[in-house]
Amino acid sequence: MVRFEAVGDDPCVVEAQARQWRRLAQRMGEVGREVESQVSAVATAWPEGGASVLALEDARRCSDDAREAAQVYARAATLLAGLVDPLARWRRQVSQLDEAWQVLSHAEGQVRAATRADLGDPHSHARIVEVQRQLHLAQARTGHPDTASVDAAYTRLHRHAEEQVDRVGRGLDRLVVQGAAVVPGTGIGAGGVSRFRAELALLSDGTRSQGRLAPQVGRLVDAGILPPEAAGWDAASFAAHLQANPGVAAQLVARRPQAGADTGGLLPSFVLAGSHPVGTGPVPLVSFETFLATLGAARGPTLASAGDSGWPRRLAVRGGFEALSPSEQQVAALLWPGVVGNLSGAPFEVRATANHVRIVAAVAEQERRNDALGRDAWDAAQTGEVRGPGLVYRWDQLERDRAHLAQLRTLAADPSRQVLWFDNADDGSVVELHGALTAATVGVGVFVPGTTAELGGHETNARRSRSWVDASDGRVAMVTWMGGDLPDGIVTDAPFHDYADRLAPRLATFSHDLRQEIEQSPAARNEVPRAQGPVVGPAVTVIGHSYGGAVVGTSEQYGLDADNVIHVESAGAGHAVGGIGDLSPGRCEVRRYTITAANDPIRLVQGLRVEPMQAVPAAVSQLVQSWPLEQLQDLGHGADPVALARMERLAGDHAADGHLLEPWEAHGGVLDTGAEGWLNIHRVLVGLPPTRHERSGVGALPFSPFLH
Repeated sequence: MVRFEAVGDDPCVVEAQARQWRRLAQRMGEVGREVESQVSAVATAWPEGGASVLALEDARRCSDDAREAAQVYARAATLLAGLVDPLARWRRQVSQLDEAWQVLSHAEGQVRAATRADLGDPHSHARIVEVQRQLHLAQARTGHPDTASVDAAYTRLHRHAEEQVDRVGRGLDRLVVQGAAVVPGTGIGAGGVSRFRAELALLSDGTRSQGRLAPQVGRLVDAGILPPEAAGWDAASFAAHLQANPGVAAQLVARRPQAGADTGGLLPSFVLAGSHPVGTGPVPLVSFETFLATLGAARGPTLASAGDSGWPRRLAVRGGFEALSPSEQQVAALLWPGVVGNLSGAPFEVRATANHVRIVAAVAEQERRNDALGRDAWDAAQTGEVRGPGLVYRWDQLERDRAHLAQLRTLAADPSRQVLWFDNADDGSVVELHGALTAATVGVGVFVPGTTAELGGHETNARRSRSWVDASDGRVAMVTWMGGDLPDGIVTDAPFHDYADRLAPRLATFSHDLRQEIEQSPAARNEVPRAQGPVVGPAVTVIGHSYGGAVVGTSEQYGLDADNVIHVESAGAGHAVGGIGDLSPGRCEVRRYTITAANDPIRLVQGLRVEPMQAVPAAVSQLVQSWPLEQLQDLGHGADPVALARMERLAGDHAADGHLLEPWEAHGGVLDTGAEGWLNIHRVLVGLPPTRHERSGVGALPFSPFLH
């Protein structure tokens, strides 16, 4: 049991706010210099007369306002940064005092118990001597004579901390007054003053955690959606309320931001857009809600213009969130989870918060869906309306939906799960980050599963991803990527490339989101050892298993951002891929690997084409020829990855215990922890040279004449 509460705010949050103010100080300084550079242009445009005098005066006042704002931000950041080390030290001291109190409390209790014992017991004196010796050791160890001394030390520490925090608070209050004294001129002056006055006032008003988003929370209280006490909630209390009230969560998921819906929390538009103002005219002020409402639709990559076509919007989104404090970002995610959860460019931590709310709401939705499906299946069975295969299908679908609901409940119960994409429609789709992007990260992996993968089975794929994280001692972060519907049937769906065509652009877009997140994280500054020499920043490795390999290969044609690509038991390199030149335009430096176990039956269909059909088993040929012509046009997943030039084949024939993987286990067994294929993937993730595949005569399948 913890005796003492922590003193002060989380130092990491305080440090993040100080960094934010330093960035804003730098940006406001740049704006001041930019406006000052325009003064000569204004003088040239109006060489004489009253208009010239007024224009020059306004331009200089605008520049002065921006520079003063920069100075206030810089001083505020210095004040706040000065609290970071003391806050961390106070937390350590509280922890030490808590430990001391626990040790002394236990020793004192032992002494009291021994002295109350039966004095007629011949062993009681020995026990008293022993527990007194233990008490003396505890006093020597803690440096305190008793628990009362520890309590007094905590009281002194708490008082000292309050005095220092109050001193910083008074300094910030003086800066608020100084900021208010700046007379806003035209242009950036008004926006700059509004901006830093709102920022600095957060530490001295009652809505610190909600900040400039407090008016939006107030509207929800007025509408009866949130209780009155919500006006004082921090983000953690807000999130806890939504988890306990799925109906409220569902209402927030359905909400959409409205342009011009509020007048509180106005921010300079150039800050949100991540750019400098143009000219010397007044800078428009917009609310964060308006900013979200006017983002417009995202532009996805196309085959005609492979690459990151969505980068302007992605940068604008990132700039918008970085204009908020960390606590405001979390509140924004809770206010508009239906928009923020899958928003390209939003920080991953913010997306995870929003998606947890969406998952909480989806649990109730899925429960209603399952109840309806169960009633329909039962009624159909009782009335005889549906018989035979149709009835079997309904019961099978009900079991899948039950697994779907169980997975939703698992995710909803754990707010620490980092879900970066979520959609509950149909079989469900989910993208989850495992681990963290830290200063120790040397590699980031993206695992794309294959046929039959759906939300109900997400935990199996998540465990595979976590196995690489766990084996790396924190050096690897992994993403389990199932960003849409994957084939359900091995025969009825998997041979066709339409699923890959739909998923590939989404995977490419997510890869750019991931790269942006890495560049904004502590991992960006890592010097990572590689075979060709040290590089800065972790490598991104995209791993496609089975049908997921076809998704990854097709995504390369849409501009997938990856340093390594690994095809594992891959269905193919992508429908339109006939050679290495069809992959990842302009990315010749991508290292590509393939792992195919010798006994995996997928070798029968790798590289399969509609014509000619003579080189495949008769049963396969007859099945394919029975499909309609329009389906035949969607058949196949392009070249066999093993056959592509510059595609290095890695070893993956053996299980963890060394036995040769048999046909019935090879397809998934290659990814079992410790298996030969799993180890090679791990080596690529941590930057070590993988083991190449050595050709041998083992593992010949029955249709060996048709295999490479």
